Amino acid sequence: MTNENAAKWRSLTVRQFIKMADDEQTDKHLCRQFAQEFAGFLVEKNVVPGDEGTLDQLTRAAMNSNEDFGKHLAVVLSRAIHFSRLIAGERAGFEVRGPPLTAMQFRKSEDDTMVTAKGGDIGVNDVDGDDDPEGEIKLIGSPMLVKFGNGSGQNLDQEMVLVRAFAFLVGDRS
Repeated sequence: MTNENAAKWRSLTVRQFIKMADDEQTDKHLCRQFAQEFAGFLVEKNVVPGDEGTLDQLTRAAMNSNEDFGKHLAVVLSRAIHFSRLIAGERAGFEVRGPPLTAMQFRKSEDDTMVTAKGGDIGVNDVDGDDDPEGEIKLIGSPMLVKFGNGSGQNLDQEMVLVRAFAFLVGDRS
């Protein structure tokens, strides 16, 4: 269920926010938009009377950097806008999934980067080694962990297998 009040505060998507120019004019526009929404919130919660003059007065006070309220709000908003731009980008993503068995024709090669047949204490041992056997896959015992992108939000279209899937092979007595 979507919270209507929360949706009002998310008027900009992350991608739109990042693409906005990082300049004084844009920041002023964002501050004005926030001030208007904040004034509306105060009226909605019956903190202040709900007439048009009060909304305008609150918005002007929030935008006036000479008044105490506006001065403090401007500092908070400029820091929040800057901080939001720093952290709003997409970061690396992680996904747990099974290997593409059909594409692999249900076979594991000796140097497979997605599947291992070497078990460990928890069913997965992703340590590289020469004695990881090849063969026909009978059963996937645990999925693989895949990472997309890096911590800077780059290369989101590239994936890297962090933990290979554990497979039982045909003829394996494990």
